[in-house]
Amino acid sequence: MPRHLATVKIITNIQLIEGADNIEVATINNGWKVVLNKNIHTIGEKVIYFEIDSLLPPVEWNEFLSKGNSLKTTVFEGKNYTGYRLKTIKLRGQISQGLVMPLSILPKEDYELGQDVSDILGVVKYEPLIPASISGEVEGPLPSYIIKTNEERIQNISNHIFATYKDTLFSVVEKLDGTSMSVYYIDGKFGICGRNWEFKSVTDNSLTRKARELGLERIMKEILKETGSFASGIVFQGELIGEGIQSNKYKIKGQEFRIFNGYYLHVIDVPTIFTPETLDYYCEKYSLKVCPTITNSFVLPKTLDELLQYAEDKSKLTDTTREGIVLRPLSPIFDTELGKSLSFKVISNKFLLKYHE
Repeated sequence: MPRHLATVKIITNIQLIEGADNIEVATINNGWKVVLNKNIHTIGEKVIYFEIDSLLPPVEWNEFLSKGNSLKTTVFEGKNYTGYRLKTIKLRGQISQGLVMPLSILPKEDYELGQDVSDILGVVKYEPLIPASISGEVEGPLPSYIIKTNEERIQNISNHIFATYKDTLFSVVEKLDGTSMSVYYIDGKFGICGRNWEFKSVTDNSLTRKARELGLERIMKEILKETGSFASGIVFQGELIGEGIQSNKYKIKGQEFRIFNGYYLHVIDVPTIFTPETLDYYCEKYSLKVCPTITNSFVLPKTLDELLQYAEDKSKLTDTTREGIVLRPLSPIFDTELGKSLSFKVISNKFLLKYHE
């Protein structure tokens, strides 16, 4: 399910903010909360919602963003973009995430709820520029059989998740703030990938060095031998954390590959996702490290606010605010609405306010 940065959504609630005369807080699609100027929008109104980490081009309709905001630069699909980055802020004690604008900034035509208008408005996702230690000679885009490590945020799918999976037992792991790393072995080929690209075998960067240091190609070959003819390939995915990555919040000496997902590849069928038990078994057997497990017996609370509160705690790796959590069912479930195996992330608002400069 691709991330929609600018989407036609509906305001489902508006509430007053204590002590604030000119602003109020709106709830978007029963998920995100955004602070608005008073008496501009109404409950039930269709609006454009811009998600946090959107990069908006500097144009006339968002000129107000220039006050107190500097232009940021990012690279998206190989091109440089400059604009205003949306981030989590707090106004009069109220957390505000994203931006709401009227449909009138769009060309005149009908727009449906849920319609992605990012391309129309020139909005791309802001990503920090890749440090030199992670760059390298590219083989090509992320292979189609590798699941992209972009978990959906709970605020975008909360109605569906709380209605469908209220009695499901989840595994909860800590989401680590590093750089995405995927390794695979299929049909005799070993590959190493970042979030969007696969690197050539001759590349020497932090990801390729760590993969070789851990002997991941040998390990994956051995695991496939155990399966016999059951699978044609295997994938491990995780976060590379430590020195030179995201300011090394976890105070790690050197770098670590912390695995959060694994699955078998097949010639025709969809991937077979590892259960938490299977992933832990292989990582323990081959001395690989996993993202810290918080619990393997979690049931969703009754409200989104309670789940967001649960995500706020200290990291299990060191005395710092954790980025958030990722939830996966104990027994993998393919969710047809999401179009993938069920998993989603809950980012800590404390983390966003502390680290998203």
